[in-house]
Amino acid sequence: MDPYLHYDLLQRTHRALALRAIIKEHIKPGMRVLDAGCGSGILSMWAAQAGATVVGVDLADTTLAQRLVAENGLNDRVRIVQGDLFKVDLGGDAPFDALLAMVYLNDPRRDEDRPQLVRGLQQFLKPDALMVPDRVRYTAWGLDWRAQRSPARWERLSVGVAAMEDAYGLRMRTFEQLLTERPNKSLFPLRSADGMIDISDAVMLTGEHLVHEQDLHAAPLPYPEALEMTVERDGELNVVMWEQELLFRGTSIFRNRSIGWVDPPVKVNAGSIVQSRLDQRWRKDNLLSIG
Repeated sequence: MDPYLHYDLLQRTHRALALRAIIKEHIKPGMRVLDAGCGSGILSMWAAQAGATVVGVDLADTTLAQRLVAENGLNDRVRIVQGDLFKVDLGGDAPFDALLAMVYLNDPRRDEDRPQLVRGLQQFLKPDALMVPDRVRYTAWGLDWRAQRSPARWERLSVGVAAMEDAYGLRMRTFEQLLTERPNKSLFPLRSADGMIDISDAVMLTGEHLVHEQDLHAAPLPYPEALEMTVERDGELNVVMWEQELLFRGTSIFRNRSIGWVDPPVKVNAGSIVQSRLDQRWRKDNLLSIG
């Protein structure tokens, strides 16, 4: 349980309130609801207030959700379970009338298996069950973002390791090798109050490109092997910005953005077409190769 994490997430009120509006409109008294990835339990509580009986499941410690449910006097309608959604057996509670599956981590790499998770949970649903969200879409832009250039970070690491070697009288290049393999979370850009990345100091080199779209009622589709983008202005392509959009019945619930680093950066010209491989290097280390 990380109350600070959930506190920060719930500060982005427009996202949670968009889900509350859906719950208030579509969840009816007597329905059975599965809240997958229940987190702080806020969706479970809103569904219970709408008259539903709810089972909330989360892999992380559920103490926060359990205490909030008790604080709001909803223990008779909400049961919180700690468990792995890929393995949990909900047969005794099924079938459910609705699935609230806010299981996404706002990054296409980490969310690649989410449609498979949702597909697996459908065994516990009625055939006509409500699913929120019911579609996920990923788009991308190419950026020239000097503050996020990977070589500049590698250079700073090299200087720092050299200073450590001088101070300790030992060879420490292993630090440099390991630290350059996987960017630290502290390197990610700042987010504004609504949770979106601040790109005010970045230059857009491409327009928006659709990368992947998944109907969550259907069998999961694989990601493409590469992201192809048309360059609209000259510059250095050093960052790809991803946008994940969660939808319900054609309406956007909310959007989230993340970035990946092009390593090494490449000079590009307007009118050219570039391909970035969506390979294991990208999946593991968030580093994109152009070619």
